[in-house]
Amino acid sequence: MSAPKGPTPSEIALADALAAAMLRWEESQVQMAQTLGGVLLRGARAVPVGINGTTRPSLADGALMGFALRETSGAAPATIELRAHDASGDLIAPITLAAGASTHDWFAGGGISFADGLFVVVTGAVDGAVFLRGRDE
Repeated sequence: MSAPKGPTPSEIALADALAAAMLRWEESQVQMAQTLGGVLLRGARAVPVGINGTTRPSLADGALMGFALRETSGAAPATIELRAHDASGDLIAPITLAAGASTHDWFAGGGISFADGLFVVVTGAVDGAVFLRGRDE
């Protein structure tokens, strides 16, 4: 009785290709996992903050992908602190704006992860948005 033979090179190549295809499929499912009003989001979602927005743009784990902010009084500087969880949570991004100035930033790749939500502390007159993505599952 002969010993069992291992897989052939073509069987190994087929298994590798199948594993790579499964990984791509799983990654696409993660990217499409977040929805807004039943519509699948493929990018970050904009959440208004400051004068016309909220101080709590997220209540769950997620990633800060970027922000676009402006000082609206034109007369005084403003500061914005993006913090994890609440007003005393870990500082994720400190931002200072001169009177009448604006700024924006984008964090390519996976963004900056935060746990238990994102909190925005504003001193001065600020309007704008943060760009968020749900946590990877």
